[in-house]
Amino acid sequence: MSDDSSILLSVENLSKIYEPGEERISILNGVSFRLKRKEKMTVTGSSGCGKTTLLNLISGLDSASGGEVTMENLRLSQMNEPQLTEYRRKYIGFVFQFHHLLEDFTALENIFLPAYLAGEPFKSAKKRAQTLIEKVGLSSRADHFPAQLSGGECQRIAVARALINNPPLILADEPTGNLDEAHSEKVEQMLFDMVENEGKSLVLVTHDLRLAQKGDVRYVLTQGRLHSR
Repeated sequence: MSDDSSILLSVENLSKIYEPGEERISILNGVSFRLKRKEKMTVTGSSGCGKTTLLNLISGLDSASGGEVTMENLRLSQMNEPQLTEYRRKYIGFVFQFHHLLEDFTALENIFLPAYLAGEPFKSAKKRAQTLIEKVGLSSRADHFPAQLSGGECQRIAVARALINNPPLILADEPTGNLDEAHSEKVEQMLFDMVENEGKSLVLVTHDLRLAQKGDVRYVLTQGRLHSR
């Protein structure tokens, strides 16, 4: 592996095979790429092709059947569950298709809670959350609960939450797939702006070819392999 300090994430010959019963289903088959710091990568592909599986392997939520995921000098295959939990807390921010905000907490509380649970002092976690909610243009909605927000507003809060622990990598899984066109454009532009302004790397999977064009590097996942667009 290269010692290039510009490389944040290295994925080498990654494979994932599921064996339900007597079946053997190959989802990923030799996926390799390198992601630079501050680089934005998009992956398209048909439903069920393995896009979400790829994100789960990068984040350590699932384990690979073969190959390696390396974040800086950390090899995920060598980590136990507590180490993987710490890895996700330090290195990964998630944005999902569904916002997964906690209904009993306000927008601001949803943002700062991951930092507070990670051990950040209450005052500094709240201050960082206030900065982020301002950046996503929802300061006036800070005390509102998710049920009082639109779908687009909830996704903007989810983007802010993904950034609260200052991770170097944001993983986005169909982040606008549950929104109408008007809200989609606003959320996706804000996501790319926030990633750019905060100096983060991004791996975004989507079926939306227009959204995929926003990536610095673009891939199609088909038959378990990545192909450059």
